[in-house]
Amino acid sequence: MMNKQIAFGMDGWCGVMGDDFTEGNVIRVAKAFAEYLTSNDSNQIRVSVGFDGRKDSKAFAGLVSRVLAENDVKVIVSSAVVPTPVLSFATKQNRCTAGIMVTGGHQASQYNGLKFKGASGGPFNASETKNVASLMTTSEMRRLETASSDLISVADFLPAYLSNLKTIVDFSVLRSFAENPKNVASVLIDSMGGAGLNILEDLFVDCRWRAQTLFGEPEPNFFDRSPEAISKNLDPLKYNVSVTDTAFGIATDGDAGRCGIVYDNGEWMSAGDTALAMLWHLGKQKGWSGGMVKTASLTDKVRLLAEGWDAPVFEAHADFSSISELMLKEQCMFASDDRGGFAYGKHAPDKDGILTGLLFAEMIAMSGKSFREIVQEIRRKEGDV
Repeated sequence: MMNKQIAFGMDGWCGVMGDDFTEGNVIRVAKAFAEYLTSNDSNQIRVSVGFDGRKDSKAFAGLVSRVLAENDVKVIVSSAVVPTPVLSFATKQNRCTAGIMVTGGHQASQYNGLKFKGASGGPFNASETKNVASLMTTSEMRRLETASSDLISVADFLPAYLSNLKTIVDFSVLRSFAENPKNVASVLIDSMGGAGLNILEDLFVDCRWRAQTLFGEPEPNFFDRSPEAISKNLDPLKYNVSVTDTAFGIATDGDAGRCGIVYDNGEWMSAGDTALAMLWHLGKQKGWSGGMVKTASLTDKVRLLAEGWDAPVFEAHADFSSISELMLKEQCMFASDDRGGFAYGKHAPDKDGILTGLLFAEMIAMSGKSFREIVQEIRRKEGDV
C-alpha cells in the first residue's frame, strides 16, 4: 500500500502517526536527507539523531539511523530520550554535517515528525528543506539491508550539553542566592510529560534550590494535554505555584524547545513580557552585546528596549528556521518569537527551553527582584517601552 503524500514544513516534516507518518515515509525522508547531504559533500558525512518520548520515537530514530548508514552516512544516535535543544547542541558540538530529531514538538500526541538541523545546530532553512523534498521518491521502498554497525554509534548527548550551560549561566550566583535564607529559592517545573524530563530539577537542586517537577516522566499522551507550554495548558503548574512558597514556575513543551513562565502568584507571564525581561537581563545584567532577532508579531516594546542601548533589531518570519538563519547571518546574541521560543548566540541558534528556564532563575538571583518587579523597573527606567 502506498503511503500518503508527505507535506514538508520549513525545517522538516510532521504528520499524523499511522496516517502519513509511517515507516515507509520515514524511510523515504531519511533516504532523501542522506542523498541531499552526500550530494553536497564528498567527505564522510556524520549525522546526529535524537528522539523524544512519543510513541515509537525511539524505534523511528533507529530506523532513520539504519537508512542513513545504508547510504554511507556515519550516525551518532542518542542513548535515551533527549530534548531537541540537546540534539541541536550535539550536532554542533560533535561537528556533525547535520542532525535529525524525531519529535512532534509542541503538537498533540497523535503527531510525530523529523526535524532537520544544520551543522550550526540551528534548523534547516526553507531552501535546504525544499532540496531534501525534491529528492523524495514515490516508489515503494525496498526492505532495508543490514547496515554496517561500524557506521552507527550510540552516545549520551546530555553531559556535554550540561557542561556548556555552565559556561552561559552563572551557577555560583544561583547557589549564593539559595544560600541566603532571606531569599525564596524555590521553583516548580512542568515538563508536561515531554522530553524536558527532570533535567531542570536536577540542575536547580545541585544549586541548592528547592525544586520539584510536575509530569517529569516521558508520557506518549502528555497526560492528556496538548504539550504546548502556554497558559491554557498549564493549570496544574499555575495552581501549585499559587498555593506554595515558590519564586516562579517554568514549563517546557513537548520537546523542551519552548519555555513558559508563571509568576509567583500563579499568573501567566505573557510572551511579550518574557521576551522583554530576558532581553533586559542579557543586556543590562549580563552585559552581552550584539543584536537580536524578533518576529514581527512580538511586541515592539522589545525593539524599543534594544534600540535604547543601540542594539540592532532584525525581524524574521514566525518560523524558527527564518529566525535562526537571520541570527547566524547577523551574529546576534539573542532571538525570540512570540510563543516562548528563545535562542542564544553563545549556545546554538535554536530555541532552548532548558537554558531559558535557568536564565530566568539567574535573572531573579542577580537582581533580587521578582519578575513583576523587573518588568515594572524596565518600564520605569526605559520609559513605557
